[in-house]
Amino acid sequence: MLDLSAKGYELNEAIGVGGMCEVYKACQVALQRNVAIKVLKSKFTDSPSQCERFILEARNCSRIAHPNIVEIYEVDTLEGRPFIAMELVPGQTMRKLLDEGVTMKLGLELFIQIAEALAYAHQKGI
Repeated sequence: MLDLSAKGYELNEAIGVGGMCEVYKACQVALQRNVAIKVLKSKFTDSPSQCERFILEARNCSRIAHPNIVEIYEVDTLEGRPFIAMELVPGQTMRKLLDEGVTMKLGLELFIQIAEALAYAHQKGI
């Protein structure tokens, strides 16, 4: 696990992993708030295009404010690995929810929220 204490964060636990990134629950020490930290996997840090894509994601997301889109607090780099500090949204992952089974009503509610967020981002040119 990456040590982000020099940047003011204490990583608590891994909460997700994808093809390119790892996500951790962390504490932003100065503000004493829980955040999510998304870190580009080290195997991608040698690729300038992958690093720029990761940073562009943070920049684009930081330009919009919508209840169904996480708020970006900071984007930075430590030891050559870019990271994004963002709002920590409580709840379970979409994968876990789908594995447990989703009612039609909940599925429609989630679909509407996702569609609204995508429409909003599209309206903002993202």
